[in-house]
Amino acid sequence: MDETDMNKATLVRLGWLPGIVICTVLSSCGGGSSHSQESVDVDGQLSSATTLEQYLKRGYIDSYSGSNNYDTDDTTGTETATDGVADADSSADESGYSTTNTQESGVDEADLIKQNGNYLYAVQQPMPAWLDSDSPTEPQILSWATSDDPVSSSLQGTTSLTGAYSVDGLYLLDQQLVALTRSGVDGTQHTGYSSVAEVDDYYSPWYWKSYSTDIRLLDLADPAQPNQSYQLSIEGYLLSSRVVDGQLYLVSKFTPAIEAPYGSDLSVNEWQQQVLDTPIEDLLPRVWIDGEVSGHLFEDGDCNVPDLTAANSYNGYPSIVSLIRVNLSDPSDWQASCNSGRISGVYASTDAFILTGYTDSRWDATRLDWYDLDSFSLIASGSVPGTLDGTLPSFRLSERAGLLRILTSSWNWSVWDDVAIDDVDEWQPEVSTNSDDSTSSSATDSTTVESSDDWQHRLFILKPASDGSLDLVAQLPNSERTSVIGKPGEDVKSVRYFGERAYVVTFEQTDPLYVINLSDSSDPYIEGELEITGFSSYLHPLNDTLLLGLGQAADDSGFTQGVKLSLFDTSDPANPTEISSLELGSRGSWSDALYDHHAISFMDTDSGVRLAFSWSEYEDWNWQGNRIFVADINTSPDTITDTGSLTTRLNQTYQSADDDNYRYYYGYSRVALQGAGLHLISNGTVESGTLESW
Repeated sequence: MDETDMNKATLVRLGWLPGIVICTVLSSCGGGSSHSQESVDVDGQLSSATTLEQYLKRGYIDSYSGSNNYDTDDTTGTETATDGVADADSSADESGYSTTNTQESGVDEADLIKQNGNYLYAVQQPMPAWLDSDSPTEPQILSWATSDDPVSSSLQGTTSLTGAYSVDGLYLLDQQLVALTRSGVDGTQHTGYSSVAEVDDYYSPWYWKSYSTDIRLLDLADPAQPNQSYQLSIEGYLLSSRVVDGQLYLVSKFTPAIEAPYGSDLSVNEWQQQVLDTPIEDLLPRVWIDGEVSGHLFEDGDCNVPDLTAANSYNGYPSIVSLIRVNLSDPSDWQASCNSGRISGVYASTDAFILTGYTDSRWDATRLDWYDLDSFSLIASGSVPGTLDGTLPSFRLSERAGLLRILTSSWNWSVWDDVAIDDVDEWQPEVSTNSDDSTSSSATDSTTVESSDDWQHRLFILKPASDGSLDLVAQLPNSERTSVIGKPGEDVKSVRYFGERAYVVTFEQTDPLYVINLSDSSDPYIEGELEITGFSSYLHPLNDTLLLGLGQAADDSGFTQGVKLSLFDTSDPANPTEISSLELGSRGSWSDALYDHHAISFMDTDSGVRLAFSWSEYEDWNWQGNRIFVADINTSPDTITDTGSLTTRLNQTYQSADDDNYRYYYGYSRVALQGAGLHLISNGTVESGTLESW
């Protein structure tokens, strides 16, 4: 297939298939009573129902067996945050203090601390009673007044979040603090099938999902005492959120709680009829405003649901995914869009909001639902082969100028024609150790595609089509660009997009860093490659030519060692080089920042960027204590000979191995930078000082 044909290829909408088939005929699986089994005309009774009602009721009827109660809903990869960089080091603040490290410039993400240079707000989550009997039973927000001369902090006030179990994150605006909390609701109020919570409920697929996601707006007229002024609660649990231009976008997932007739006097058919007779409102997520019930979402039945006419339509446990938009300057201005199925992740740019997950036909394809933020409407849906599995899955996506770039991985690439794409390039070149790809001469060490039972990684570039599907603009590798991403057996450890480049790290025994040229969206190619030991699990572009990597060191056999920082020079993208590196600790050493990009802070300095994070030091798997690490990176073009120097400013123990209680610590830690010092936050409490004082 030539390039012209490939550019015309179109991603097709999938018919949704069950992720797990529990039983094909409910009555044959046992359960229920021995009552007469008169057939229930499910199709006839649902013929005049909305597609949403058909999806929900048919999903339940088709999903139950008489002896099993498994939930096929998948939440793997649910994010507390994610996404790519639009501008060089968009997360390094120029105001003399660090802010939340985010994926995309102009797209804020929730975190457990927020600061503005005058105040630092930190979440204090409740501790288990066996660990701390004096711990509050509800989460709190602690308000700390901060200063940079000298660097200090003092507790000014405490705000309890009444009725909440936990806090998922905060947003800080000029005169407003937004807290996203999780509260409990009684899921049995929907149907009345079960009025008393029994021990067996712990094994119900809904027991641990009986939550509401609360959007709490707190006024900062008195910054020491945030005062809650509004609360919007949506039934369901939070997947992720973003704030763009003063608008909060939040995704929650809801699964109605309907009890199966196991051990009851109901026959299977009687139970099916009970499901069919259930009012649709009882299967929809409830809404509360300031604690008062305010109806249900999606009562009009308008929802993006599977194609129920497909030959193998989805019949797994039905879930409703709510995409909520709230105008934070006027919270009464909010709206909700309905989606459904196995959605588990979010990516957002300043223009696009994309829901990701598994398709309902396979586990080795990635579903994509693309929303336009201006119109708050779904403009395209489709899927691509491979998955986003691993840490920071949304970093595998990037939207730029109306094009979506996405990198997926698969162990089973041979099934591509049965998964998602119409006319994906079908080439399968001979296995070789070196590429003869003359069009990508800078990547001559890259291998070509291995057998289908090995890791295979592909980059797709997509755009919305006029019919609501996704057009395939380009893919890599392809029949012309045969160099593959990763050596045989290597998994993708990190991905970062920066302008017209993509950086990809793969690893099995060594760490190849790939530089992919995206300047021509119809013809991406591997421009350069660097192979070193260890790997980077997080990549952070500092400017056009410097790339920071945070990951783990490894020996020549691929056994991981301590935490490693690497500084890469990409000024010659065909020949990237590692110009500086540091290793912290030995085997077993780790940091939250390896898996959570909010756990690393950046702040601009006169000569470049300062970074900070906490880490746990181990020596041969024996814990030595917890440390604060701070380093300065010189990025000044005026001192080119020193550009890229990585200088350690602080590597100080703050929690020793003698403190046995720390082994049972349930909180979180952050290191926030300000002026010449830092603030160490441990589950809401703050210790502050200059670097020298630590």
